[in-house]
Amino acid sequence: EMYVPVKFIVDSFKNGGALRYVQDTRTIYISLYDYIMTSDFLEKSYGTLKVPQLVENVALDGNRELMVSDNPEELIPTIILNANETLAENHVKGVTSKKEHRVYGWHINKLGESAKLGITIHNTSSSAIQVSNSKGMSQTTSNSWSTFDVGLPLSDAVLTDTLRSSKESELTIAPGETKVIQAYDIGKNYLLGFTHDFDVRSVTGTPVDYIVRTVLSLEDEPKLEAIQTPAVRINEYAAHPRGVWPSSALKVTLPTYTIDSEQIGYNISNGKTDHLLTAENSLDKMNGTVANPGHFGMSYKVDVPVVNNTGKLKYVLVKITGRGGVYSGAVKMNGTTYLIPTLKPGQEYVQLPIFRTRKANDLIQLEIIHAGGSNLPVAIYLETR
Repeated sequence: EMYVPVKFIVDSFKNGGALRYVQDTRTIYISLYDYIMTSDFLEKSYGTLKVPQLVENVALDGNRELMVSDNPEELIPTIILNANETLAENHVKGVTSKKEHRVYGWHINKLGESAKLGITIHNTSSSAIQVSNSKGMSQTTSNSWSTFDVGLPLSDAVLTDTLRSSKESELTIAPGETKVIQAYDIGKNYLLGFTHDFDVRSVTGTPVDYIVRTVLSLEDEPKLEAIQTPAVRINEYAAHPRGVWPSSALKVTLPTYTIDSEQIGYNISNGKTDHLLTAENSLDKMNGTVANPGHFGMSYKVDVPVVNNTGKLKYVLVKITGRGGVYSGAVKMNGTTYLIPTLKPGQEYVQLPIFRTRKANDLIQLEIIHAGGSNLPVAIYLETR
């Protein structure tokens, strides 16, 4: 037998972890990041970088419709008035071919008791519909490390394409019928975050209508499929996103970077030039919507053309830092995913593996997902070593 500080155990793992001691229950909570994330963390560097430019010509990418259920973020008795409530909803009409969906949720249970939360689909048409390719991931936490316990694992799973297939990845829903796509337990004072993707099509090829909902129940034996009430009102004093938008990805091509030119930075998710997810353009107003300028639930694809006129092997450095609040997330560079640890804006940054090129024309491909919290804008810098 050996007796060691519990922190020694956590620090022995490559990606580390976190500890929390709850004195009331004399319980230690341990999060080991090697077990909830598959990618490696980038090493943090210290220093300041120049003011970046705002990106231009950003566009939605792909057809996977995004429904964000993040308001009310705190589920409190003054907003959750009944034992069964709808948190968010998306009325879809006239679907004939396959339609892709993503539901992103982020809720904290402040109702004083455990609850059940689920994603349901209600067939409101006269023809059968089919749900396929149903897969997702959820994480919960009872502490203040929501970014590491919830946000980063979700971001990592999306970028590495490791969302888990549902127990029933295919469902057929008769006219008028409602079925549960995925259900989650959310304990008292716990945060639940989830990302779930699925496709819907008409079985007969005729146009179909349906409603996708996130629902909540406080009953001991909940029947989530029976909850068909209108969505609860938003919490106007805590402006977390809620709405439905046409795509779950953004894409931009940055100006060409020429080898040996000076360092240049670009600010994405800046809430100004790339703010496409407004409350006004939500596809479903659902008793109140809130904009999503931080692009939670989305991936942000960035292409960087590189010109090398030297004819020699050159090295390009790509650095990332937060430009708003504390930042963390996940980034994929040319097919490999890395995790970004918590960065203090204006003080810390990370550097991706060196991009080597001798081609006259080359391309750096990045894809970024923010991990939740106060992390909105993030800057990408390019320079030649």
